Parts: sequence; C-alpha cells; structure tokens
Amino acid sequence: MSIPRAVAFDLDGCLWDPEMYELWGSGGSPFTKKGEDVVDKGGNTVRLMGDARYVLTLLKTDDTFKNTHVATASSCDEPRWAKECLEKFEIGNGRVMGSVFHSHEIYKATSKQLHLNKICSDAKCKPEEVIFFDNQMNNCNAVVKMGVTTVFTGTSGVTKEIWAMALKEFPAPGRILKL
Repeated sequence: MSIPRAVAFDLDGCLWDPEMYELWGSGGSPFTKKGEDVVDKGGNTVRLMGDARYVLTLLKTDDTFKNTHVATASSCDEPRWAKECLEKFEIGNGRVMGSVFHSHEIYKATSKQLHLNKICSDAKCKPEEVIFFDNQMNNCNAVVKMGVTTVFTGTSGVTKEIWAMALKEFPAPGRILKL
C-alpha cells in the first residue's frame, strides 16, 4: 500500500451534514456540543457523516500516517462556522476534529484547484501524492485534472469502504474513484 503525502477532505456534505448555508436564517453560530453532534443557535443538528470519526482518528493515531499532511479543502458559504464546528466535534479520546488537520483551506466559492495547490505547497508534495475526498462531481472533475487521486463520496460521506478503496487504488492520478 502506498501512503499519500497529503489527504484532503471537503467538509459540507462530505464529512458533515447539513451544509453550512442550510443553517442560514435562525441558525448558525454559536454552536454547542450535544452528544456526538453539534447544534447551532437555532437548534439545528449538524452530524458527522459515514465513518468520518473512524477515518479521522486513524489519520491522527495510526503511525502509518504520521508523515501525512491532513487538510480541509472546502468551498463553504460560512467559513467561520465551519472552523467553529471543527473545534466542537469530538472524534474520540477527548480529541476534537480540528486537531487532526495540519491546514485548513476553507473559502467561499472558490475552485478546489486553489485549495489543492495550497495544500500541495504546505505539504511540500506533488498533486500525484494527494488523495482528495468530495461529494460533488464538479469539484472532483476540477481537481482530477491536476493529477490528484480524487474520490467521489456521493451522499454517503467518507465511509470505511470508500477510505479502504482510496488507499488500495492510490496512487491513481487523473482518476475519479467511486464505489
């Protein structure tokens, strides 16, 4: 198994649901922890999707990934809210989700190519050394052109099966992987 130099995750619809823009109106910041979830000021629950906790814990604790740069790559309508949620979600053993990531590329309405170029710069790696997970095919199509191993999660989010497939197929430059 080849180990990626960097792993990047979209947030909205990939690691959690609902998307931040769906909280507009009476919701949004401040967020509070409620069990395994996060609740906004309007009482809307934000939940981690798929096996996000498992995958993020693995990246944080498994020595296999000790030299892997982990990043967010999110085109989010409310970057400040997303950053707040990263510090509120617990993934286990008292760790918050944000502690897994080495860098955050969270911007309003920007190309994922911008995100991935910055992540490659931060991680000092080539696009071919990166795995990127996203739930939107348009984002996958934009990034795959760079040579990044791109994984389409669909509506399931990052699951153990999708994670295992990505590692098994990596490196797969110029390919969009999906179950």
